[in-house]
Parts: sequence; C-alpha cells; structure tokens
Amino acid sequence: MNKRLLFFLMVVSLPLAAQVSRRLAGHDWSVTSLVLNTKGDLLLSGSWDKTMRLWDLNTGEVVNVFKGHQEMLWDVAFSHTEKWVASASWDGSIRVYDLQSKNLLHNFQHTPNYKYVQYEPFYTERMMPNMVHCIDFHPNDSLIAGASSDGMIRIWDLHKGELQRVLNFHDSVSVQCVIWNGNGSKLISGSNKILVYDYLLEEVTTIMDGHKGELIGVLTMSPDGQYLVSADLAFHNPLIILWDLKTGEQLKVFRGHKSIVRDVSFSSDGKYLASVGEDNLIILWSVKGDGEPVIFSDKDGKELNAVRFTPGNKQIIYGSQDSQIKFRDVEKCIVF
Repeated sequence: MNKRLLFFLMVVSLPLAAQVSRRLAGHDWSVTSLVLNTKGDLLLSGSWDKTMRLWDLNTGEVVNVFKGHQEMLWDVAFSHTEKWVASASWDGSIRVYDLQSKNLLHNFQHTPNYKYVQYEPFYTERMMPNMVHCIDFHPNDSLIAGASSDGMIRIWDLHKGELQRVLNFHDSVSVQCVIWNGNGSKLISGSNKILVYDYLLEEVTTIMDGHKGELIGVLTMSPDGQYLVSADLAFHNPLIILWDLKTGEQLKVFRGHKSIVRDVSFSSDGKYLASVGEDNLIILWSVKGDGEPVIFSDKDGKELNAVRFTPGNKQIIYGSQDSQIKFRDVEKCIVF
C-alpha cells in the first residue's frame, strides 16, 4: 500500500479510537488543574468553583473536597513524598493540607510588593495583583514555590511555616509558572521569558526567550529532567517549544493550536506530549519524531485547561470548562 495512503488512513481512524471512555463529575465550574499520584490511583483536581478534590480512580468516587479559598483555583500539587497536597488560588493564597488527615497545615498569603504591576487582561483589580498562578513542591518537600501575578516568586518553608525568599527578577511581569528541576538546585519560571535560577548561587544563570514577548502559561519537564517544554498564551497561533534544559538551546517548535494553550504533559516515557487549549483541541505530539500530530476535539465544545497521561500512557485525562474530568483511550493513537 502507498505510504501516504496508509498514513492518511491511520490519521483518519485515530480519533475514532480516542473517544471519551470515562467521566468524573463533581465540580461546579471549569476544571483548571489535574495531577496524579505516582501510583496513578489518586487524582487531584482544582477548579474555578474554589475547591480542590481528591478522587479515587479505582472507584471514581470523591475521597475529599478541600474548601477554604475565596477565589478560583488555578493549580494543585502533590508533594513528592505524597504526604501533603496543595492548592493555589487567585485569592493570593497557597493552602497546604495533610493528605492522610485532610487537615489544613498552612495558609500562605502572597502580599504584593508593588502597587503597580503589569496586569494581564480580563481580570478585575479585585483579584489583583496577588493572584497565585502556579505552585511546585521542592523535591525534598522542605519548600514550596508560588508564582504570582505581581511578578514575584515566593518560596515558603514548609517546616517553619514562613516565607523564606522572595525572588524579583521578572521586571514586574506576571509570573505564570514555576517548577523545580529534578534535584531542587534550580528553579525555572516563566513570564514573557523563561528564567533559570540557581538556588544555591542565588542568581539567574539562563534566560530562554523564544515566545516573542507572549506570556508563558505552561512549563513542564521531561521525566528524565533533560528537556523543558513551554507554551504561551497567544490568542492566535501559540507556540509550544522544546528546550534543552542543560544548555538553554531551543530544539523544536510545535505549531497546531489555534488559541491559548492551557496545558502540556509528557508521557511517562518522555516520547510524547499531549496538549490542550482554549480552542477545544487535544493534540498528541511526538517529541523527537517527524510524524504529524494527532489532533482531535472535545465534542462538548468548551475550553480545555489541563491534561495528564495515565501511567503506561494508555489514556489521557483532561479537565474542561464544562466542569467535567474526562478520560480518552489514546494508546492506539501513539503510532508516530
């Protein structure tokens, strides 16, 4: 059979093999963040309904609903030991809970340092300028970092329960994302550029600038820690970029989304990416291969905000503005 015809038949048939196989309903508004535990049997979800929910994926039941935020949630996280969970909200707070007891351990408040910051569009000053967009636990679970709309990164000591360090090197541009590297020696953050901060040297060592001034809403690291992927919040033709984390070199640009990219996730083997966005598209990419991406849309027609591969990469889980969490079987789609 002609290779082009074979490829065409494969691409046409793939979306049919990736239908929604499961739904979790419980949130009252857009699901904005998803994260799995290591085993893959527990799922944390954050929502604009101001709650974080813990799900048992074996039963599909909600284990606990964490309440207390006054505004929308944009990020949730498991600690690396999985003893704690945390949520970040546009009310300017980070709430940390004990996973076993479900009790609140810390309520860290981001108090803005500047009266005037470069506000993003669309949000009211009532939620500005201390919105916390993103959080990440340090690999040894001693710290948690939060990225804020006032252009600051705040690092909190989880044992002492106090602010340890405030980083101000993004020129008051809203910091949308922050992640630690594998050993916790570096903190990587994104505003309209990506900065790599050496935590021991206390200085920025690398600047990655490839998004043409657009705010960078997503940073995610490959499982082996060698590569970084960033995605921007451009309304038209947003970019997803693959970087060499050691050298800061731009390796590859992925184009395909038509509007803001809200999340990107690596498969557990680091070979594939899944991305979702406000264009209602789910795209599967080969990280190093030259194959065409697999593109399909969510039939409910809402903005998509979060995506994760399940362990083994047989499914993806994604969160939608329609308040649902959905599963798609994508094992047969990964054929690059």
